Amino acid sequence: MSNRKVFYISERTADWITSTTAKLDFGEKARWSVAVNATVDQFRYLLRESLPDLDIEEWTIILNVYAGCYFPAHGIPARIASDMLDNVGAESIDDITNADYKALAIKVYGMTQINQLAILYFVQIFFANKWNMEWADIVEAIKAKF
Repeated sequence: MSNRKVFYISERTADWITSTTAKLDFGEKARWSVAVNATVDQFRYLLRESLPDLDIEEWTIILNVYAGCYFPAHGIPARIASDMLDNVGAESIDDITNADYKALAIKVYGMTQINQLAILYFVQIFFANKWNMEWADIVEAIKAKF
């Protein structure tokens, strides 16, 4: 099902669409809907495949770090470990006294940018919805949105 929406895109996005859309078969017209939908589908696939397996305690820590935050757009590079340090007022990982929190900060620090971005989108979806189900079901419902 499709929904007709009107929205504005940046020049960089327009350049991306026109440079990645095959124009040979379609004259000089870029296929805007196809390009936008394909890019979003590819991005969602990357997020879904890159979301790390975290246990409920790890997710709880991360959700608490970002509780009350608004994510209009995720900054790149993602710096979840740095955000975790800021959350507890630590200047370095060595300053963290809670062993589980410290272990997660180290774990997240070693993750790729796409892993961290997937976590941030997970957090955004979590806070953008009301959940009335078990944690495992919440995780699956969020993954389904990816």
